Amino acid sequence: MLAIASEFLAIDRKERARTPSINVATRPVTDRLCDFNEVVIPLTADEARLKAARCVHCPEPAPCVEACPANNDIPSAMWLIEQGEFLEAAKLYRQTSSMPEVCGRVCPQEQLCQGSCTHLKSFEPVLTGPLEAFVTDYERRTVGVELEVGQPSDKKAAIIGAGPAGLSCAE
Repeated sequence: MLAIASEFLAIDRKERARTPSINVATRPVTDRLCDFNEVVIPLTADEARLKAARCVHCPEPAPCVEACPANNDIPSAMWLIEQGEFLEAAKLYRQTSSMPEVCGRVCPQEQLCQGSCTHLKSFEPVLTGPLEAFVTDYERRTVGVELEVGQPSDKKAAIIGAGPAGLSCAE
């Protein structure tokens, strides 16, 4: 169930569907060859709000939520981002993912949530990954993030790999 019921939002879905996408800015290749910094230039708050405002808030079940392996409530997060409620959006992502900062960057959104976005019929899809990364980075910068630590036990497990799956399993 969506945290924010889409059917009650006072929005013009047809207008949103006609709104073209603004591409994310990337660093020049010559700069990227010299370091391991991010390829995508982080969004500003205004850019994030504009990009999130393109979401048409599909009725349940939203295709983007169904395509997300973490089952993120993407339409509600987009509404919160559009309203400038970045911390609330970050909390929403943390309900279903222990590492939304990582998932916003390395998850193949083009094949998953973005790939199922209804905007694909008319324009570019809503850019869910950069928006997820933006709100979780914003949260870290403004209030910080404290992760819960479980109680130690005498059990041990071996985790092979340090990618998102291995890290989630270890958590």
